[in-house]
Amino acid sequence: MSTQNPPPGFHLSKKGRVVKDGHGGKRSGSGRRPRTSAGSVAPRTTSARTSAPRAAANLESTAGSTRQPPRAPRQPSTTTSAFFLPRETREPRPLGSQNLTSAMPNLQVNANPARREPEAAQSFFPSQNANSGSILRDTLSQLNANLAFVNDNDEHADIASGGAEIDDTLLDEILLEGDDLLPEEDSDPPPQSLIHQYLRSVKQRIVTEIEKHGQPSCYKDGDFYHRPRHPVFALQSSVTTEFTPDVLYERDVFVWLPHLLPGHPDTFKCECGMHLSKHGYNENPVARRVRRALELDYFLFTNRFWCDKDRTDSPGCGASYQGTHPFIIAQLPRFVQEAFPTFISTRGAVDKSVMSQMNSLIVKRVGPSPFSEMISELQHRHHARIELMYYAAALHYGLHGTKHIPQFSAFNDCTGFAGCPPTSPYLKAMFIDYIGAHRIYMDRAQATLPLDIAKADHTFDVLKYMGGLNGEKIWKAEYNLVNRFEEVRAECLTLTKLLSFVREMFEKVQESLKALGHPPTMILYTDSPQSEQGFHEAITKSLAENVRHISTWTDLSPLQRTPTTNVSFDFCSYSIVMDDLAAEILSEATATHAGSIYVLGFAIKYHLSPDGTPELDVIQLRTSNRVVVFQVSAFKSRSHFVPSLIAILSNSSIIKVGFEIRKTLSIVADALSLPDLRTNIRSSANPSFIDLGEYAKLAGVVDDPNASYHALVGTVLTRCYLPPSSDMSWSSELSNSAIDALYTETDSIWQLWIALSQREAVGLRLTPNQATLHGQLITLVQGCKPVLRGSIIGQHSGYLDAAMDVNGQTRRINITPSRSLIQITEVLVPGAIHTLHRQTVDWIFNHGAQAIVATSQLRSRSSQSPLPSSSFIFGFSHPAPPSTTLDDDHSDFTISYDDSAHSGEIHFDMWEPSDNDLFMEDGDSDSESDQESDWDLEDALEALEALEHAHSILREAVAGDEVATRVLDDVFHFMDRLLRLLSKKHSAFKAFCHDFSEAIFIRDRDDERAVRTVLESRGVNWEFARRAKAAGLNRRIRRYIPDRHTLGKRLHLLFTGYQDIVCSTKTATSSRRTPDRFFSNDARDMAARLLETVRLGFLSDPQGISLYYVMGKDRDGLTLYRTVRGTNSVEGGVHMAVRRVFGSLKASPELAEKILIYWIFRRNQSVGYRNRTGRKFCGHFDLWVSDEIVEITALLDVMPSFRLPHLLATRIATVETFGIVPMDTTLATELGITTLPPRKLEGIPHHNDLPVHTLSRLSTHPMSQYRYLQLRQRTLHPVLPVSTHAEYRKFKELINDPIFQRGHANHPPHEAYKNIDFKLLAQSWNDKVNNQDRTIAETSRRLYYKLPAQLELHHKKTILWKSEWSTLFMGENAIALKAFTDLIASDDNSTSTLPAMTLPGNETDDAFRTLQDIREQLDLDSFDEMGHHPTAHLDADDEQTDDIPMAEGGDVGPSREDSGNQSDDVETRHQGGGDDMEVDSSGTQAVIPLASTSREHIFQQQMLQNDGTLGPRRERPLRPQARRKAAAPFAQRLCVVAVQTVQGKVAVSFVDVVIPRSRKAKEFG
Repeated sequence: MSTQNPPPGFHLSKKGRVVKDGHGGKRSGSGRRPRTSAGSVAPRTTSARTSAPRAAANLESTAGSTRQPPRAPRQPSTTTSAFFLPRETREPRPLGSQNLTSAMPNLQVNANPARREPEAAQSFFPSQNANSGSILRDTLSQLNANLAFVNDNDEHADIASGGAEIDDTLLDEILLEGDDLLPEEDSDPPPQSLIHQYLRSVKQRIVTEIEKHGQPSCYKDGDFYHRPRHPVFALQSSVTTEFTPDVLYERDVFVWLPHLLPGHPDTFKCECGMHLSKHGYNENPVARRVRRALELDYFLFTNRFWCDKDRTDSPGCGASYQGTHPFIIAQLPRFVQEAFPTFISTRGAVDKSVMSQMNSLIVKRVGPSPFSEMISELQHRHHARIELMYYAAALHYGLHGTKHIPQFSAFNDCTGFAGCPPTSPYLKAMFIDYIGAHRIYMDRAQATLPLDIAKADHTFDVLKYMGGLNGEKIWKAEYNLVNRFEEVRAECLTLTKLLSFVREMFEKVQESLKALGHPPTMILYTDSPQSEQGFHEAITKSLAENVRHISTWTDLSPLQRTPTTNVSFDFCSYSIVMDDLAAEILSEATATHAGSIYVLGFAIKYHLSPDGTPELDVIQLRTSNRVVVFQVSAFKSRSHFVPSLIAILSNSSIIKVGFEIRKTLSIVADALSLPDLRTNIRSSANPSFIDLGEYAKLAGVVDDPNASYHALVGTVLTRCYLPPSSDMSWSSELSNSAIDALYTETDSIWQLWIALSQREAVGLRLTPNQATLHGQLITLVQGCKPVLRGSIIGQHSGYLDAAMDVNGQTRRINITPSRSLIQITEVLVPGAIHTLHRQTVDWIFNHGAQAIVATSQLRSRSSQSPLPSSSFIFGFSHPAPPSTTLDDDHSDFTISYDDSAHSGEIHFDMWEPSDNDLFMEDGDSDSESDQESDWDLEDALEALEALEHAHSILREAVAGDEVATRVLDDVFHFMDRLLRLLSKKHSAFKAFCHDFSEAIFIRDRDDERAVRTVLESRGVNWEFARRAKAAGLNRRIRRYIPDRHTLGKRLHLLFTGYQDIVCSTKTATSSRRTPDRFFSNDARDMAARLLETVRLGFLSDPQGISLYYVMGKDRDGLTLYRTVRGTNSVEGGVHMAVRRVFGSLKASPELAEKILIYWIFRRNQSVGYRNRTGRKFCGHFDLWVSDEIVEITALLDVMPSFRLPHLLATRIATVETFGIVPMDTTLATELGITTLPPRKLEGIPHHNDLPVHTLSRLSTHPMSQYRYLQLRQRTLHPVLPVSTHAEYRKFKELINDPIFQRGHANHPPHEAYKNIDFKLLAQSWNDKVNNQDRTIAETSRRLYYKLPAQLELHHKKTILWKSEWSTLFMGENAIALKAFTDLIASDDNSTSTLPAMTLPGNETDDAFRTLQDIREQLDLDSFDEMGHHPTAHLDADDEQTDDIPMAEGGDVGPSREDSGNQSDDVETRHQGGGDDMEVDSSGTQAVIPLASTSREHIFQQQMLQNDGTLGPRRERPLRPQARRKAAAPFAQRLCVVAVQTVQGKVAVSFVDVVIPRSRKAKEFG
């Protein structure tokens, strides 16, 4: 449109723009109110801020109240009607024709008129004849207002009519499983909204405050937030001026101005290296909305910086930065960085508290969708409370009517309240990226866990709750490794059920254990030990070492007592002699000269009384010149003990030295009721005892103070010594050999004390002299974990140029008074990251071996390396006392085998395993098939199906009776293999289950005695409790599984006794001469297999290993235990919990993995803490925050508020990753799969080039599932099941190729998969994948890597499908089914159903009920002339905006092909084929819906000419359904409605006007 000659009705503005006559431009209506002709100020009009959609324009008639003669509605207009006019008031106004063109006469578009209450008893057609065929425009306006009021007050108005478009497709339900993670659309308020105006005022206020005071007032007040007034005071103030709800829509504004924050640099730097200049503030939007959960959203206000390329002194690169850019934030001090409150995405932001809340809830089965609903509910409730306050204030202040009380805005009115809770897809995408950023920390924390006792198990059920690709499940199982603290050490989603898939995972676990100084895996429990033993012993070497539990010190010379020439040995059991000996010792102690303390070696022997209290049997004392052993079992109370002995025990001036001395003295204090001794034990200041284990650690002999006594003697004295068995009875008369054993034990304590006292103390902080002493031996610790050993370098130049990369780049680190320069001699934890060097200690060791460290992190050490904890045989932190062992003379276990050979008897000593027994027994799995067990055992765990592993066991031919194995069976699965084969209806079944458990487990004597005593005191029968309350008893009584010989005899007696038992409720019948026996043939065969498992030692408890932890005592004084035996905790504590977390989520691979690893990360912290300490975990789960605090406090030489962690887990570099693990390189090479190099992050972790610990920006851009799987599997193409059309065709082509046949194999058709060499097929398939055309982008046309098991599974499916159809169409089967198949295929198998009912009070949503509805659909005022949306973010689940035209079939606007070269034209479309629609003269109902056009219809098109008129109409067919993400060259779709009276009817024409993006909207108005 030419600006020199504007069309009629337009003129040139001062700025040379074409505007409508009478239009004031952008600021029309602003400033003072106009005066009336009388000179008074016109009343202020109320802005249209209602919940209804805002109207677009107000086109008034040019003829005032006089109706113009009707004209043809399709006649071209000589003038252009205005698209943009000043906003209308909320009051209804008559239909006019002042500005109506000849093409669209009598057009009236009202901007969101208010729906005020009509007057009572008002006539519909006043002052006119109802039969005249016409009505006055004022009457029509009033009629519309009345109809709007009725509709607003309709009790059925909120009932859905069924016309809404639901965001769902049939293909999503059939093929596409999982979720489409789509970002949320822009939530910034529109320019005409009150929020936008409020933000502009806040910005102006902040700018003014900075100009006057140098900083915003909120900074001056010590706050980041600019907060509006509380609603109570805002309403109180508005009464005196203008009572309006506008002040209640204001939000908090977080002011983030980096150049005014504490510690800011003098100039911020650009990424190019040049300094940045301030570049003003944002205009549109002024501030970014930040979502909150429990409160209303707030806005983030910041400034801009830019690298000025027009500077003369140092021109920049022209880059521009927001003040919230991570590169800007990274230049602020760390404590200021942590104050940044949000995570910013591309077009939105969420408060960090929202992410914390969602992270906590999502692992508690509250997913993103219910969390989004919760936020929406809370914000809607807040809106309702504010609205209540508003109207209650109006009532209180005596206001009345709409004139004085403007209507409160609806929640989602973008121009008013502007509520906008985050959507589920947006939260889901933010969660995925957040976990993806922090998963390196989670992997590190998990990789630092110990695994000396491992529990390995598969699960299949959890995969039911995970999505797949094109209807195919991606994974077949989840494999978990759990340690003795029930922490998940590793988990892996496996593509097959073969153990070879997790080979590399086990290897990396063992490498990490070694690198971190953890003991190797000594025991592994599994539900299939015989089939997995060879695999685990080949991968985990420690499981095949020292299988006979021979210690390092077994071959040393036996420990000898001190010669009698130097020391006397005395034993007594009489009180008189005891009193004399004790008095002599006491006199020696009191005769010690000043400044010396008397030291005494001390040990005891005791037993538990029936009520659970300890009773002393023997007290052992060792002084410098004598060994004294007192047998005190005859003394039943404190009054019986000799006073001098009690004085020795309770005197805090006599230092007692012993092994586990705290526990020993605690028993003495309880047995003799010595409260002073108990107080002294609990006191941490100057205790009167010395523990030999702790002293050995202080002397640098051992790393673990809980080393066994056998290990201490062997390490310190280099002698072999085995303490007396704790199972011996010390209360009766002692033999000479027993007394000699007590002498030797007592004397060994003194020998240890003397040897350790001659060593220097190590492991302490360096003194000032040691810190500068050249050559001082040191150990560097992180937290409490030693990471390297070395020595002090005393002479230095004051700095170190540390190597930073392989290119020789260095970084100078200064040596300060709080730092020391060390020479590294030994690396203990290679993956530990050193804070100052920003490299791993292994890197530093290999690049100069010199480092600058904080002196506070150094500890002194001895020249000899201490014995590592891995050398202790099964050393536990706080093990329970060893379980009772079996005496050789127990008559219960003297069982002989019956050599008689009657039919059906089980021969334990004759049965030999077949080749099939090398695999796991059938039926032992995690519910993979539909077959389920209907019995319950103890914890009611469901029976599990079999895993068919492809690896045979490597059996060790062991002569004699001993079998070496550390791969042990799980008791539950052991019992389940037989119980699932027995009849549950047999009357002996429950009794057999109970006796089966009794045969396997033997209870500890002392624990059982204590429990029996409590039960008898409460009148509870032991047999009842043993059968009905077994779970409670098992927590209080330790149980022991005896050696393989004893266990085999017990089970042999059980099986032979029960196998032929006849049910009393069933008898023989005529068809069955003999009654059913309890054991079927399958059960007898399984019983023989179980006996073989026992014979190989897979079930017996390992000797010398305590499998129980003491967790505390109950109210009855009974000890509560926790066992680490078996895999029950994996099934009930991990697998079942994971299934509950996932529920019916059907998550995509990416979301499923992120939820899994995050749930395990949190569970490990809470469960591990509970099982380590016995206390409930109370704290946060962000370990990376705690570790950073520890690092900073170490540099400051202060202590944090919490206990130092054992290890800075997130500061350990590792190659381990969990969930979807990288493809095993050995397997990939064998199958021709190209792998990517492994990743090992050794420095500071980054996510999207940003340091994770300072992360402030997240991405919501969805990633292809194929791409995500490929990156996680570290392969060139993802490894997937057969799922695409191209793969179906390729499989059908290859499966019958003779080259893949197995020799001369010729199995029947239903077993045709046995004829195929799937390994060879997989190699050929993967070769074709590597050579396929790289230009093919469509996933359905591409091939992906395959494993042999995946091809075999697909072949089995095709065989099953063929078998099904063969069965249906085979001979007589086809004849029997012919009648039904003919019925289904006939034309009569269809009908015409009754039409669906419309819900009461509603017409279809896509029809306008009244002309009032027509007006409310138009929104021209909110048109954004610069609005555009990148097509990259458009998808089926996007929240569509009103300014993106949607064509038929879901396409976005007209395609470029349709628009042709007419980019500067306006395309208009008549909906419904361009025909005018008739409505009743009352205007109450439209005949043709607005959006009823079919894709085959023809629509009319008119082009806007350069002179402002509409050109001739032409017919064009509606374009077919196009691509969903087609480019949208049009910026805005407008709907214009023409209303005309024709022959007594009101004719309405609907015209779609699409304005091209290249045209300015102002050119049309």
